[in-house]
Amino acid sequence: MTDQINYSVREFRHIVNRLLHALGARRHMVNPVRDVLLFAEASGFAAFDELERTRDRVAGFDGLLVETPEGWSAGGQAGYFVAPTVVDLLEVAAIDAPAEMTLVEVDGSDVFVALRGYAAVRGVDLEVVPDADDARRVVLRATSIPTPAPRHPIDAEGPQMRRALLEGFDADRAQFWRLFHASDQALTPDSELSRRHAGSQLYDGDGNLLGEVDEESYEYIRSFATEPAR
Repeated sequence: MTDQINYSVREFRHIVNRLLHALGARRHMVNPVRDVLLFAEASGFAAFDELERTRDRVAGFDGLLVETPEGWSAGGQAGYFVAPTVVDLLEVAAIDAPAEMTLVEVDGSDVFVALRGYAAVRGVDLEVVPDADDARRVVLRATSIPTPAPRHPIDAEGPQMRRALLEGFDADRAQFWRLFHASDQALTPDSELSRRHAGSQLYDGDGNLLGEVDEESYEYIRSFATEPAR
């Protein structure tokens, strides 16, 4: 029996968000992928296990799909990383009539079974048909859901998320802290400068405002100039 720890939805978001940054995930994909993993975890999918299994390849994922004669290809990317794109495409395709997508070359297609709640919040009733002969192929069927009546905020994201918000998640204690500390790599290292820096404002050791730090001084913003448009 493993040593368990119970943690909250907020802690899950906190760790996964920072960990994806630390692993080099595309910045525009961090929040959508985090939300996919949160809904999957709330539905019983082992999101932490999947993150650890794929962590060495996250930096190479872009979340894009390519249409091929066999279906929409994920190009070997993890299912959780292409899921935001998949659900977006199905949401649009199912506006007027039921839609179907064949997804191929996807690593970890089993995550889609745990994403019915994620899709429902986005107006899609999702049916998942795994391929018994090819674990990297799955058929996804979507039907548009009528706009629901207003609900209490705790119910807004469905029954799985309501339960998660009230009960939290259980995880192996060693795994939880392993990923927690790995996610810390996304933080700015402690330094004399970082302790005098708040947002775009820079202070001296006595708390006096020295001035605004120009956005061009940030490496991650400068890097946008050399990244292709997505």
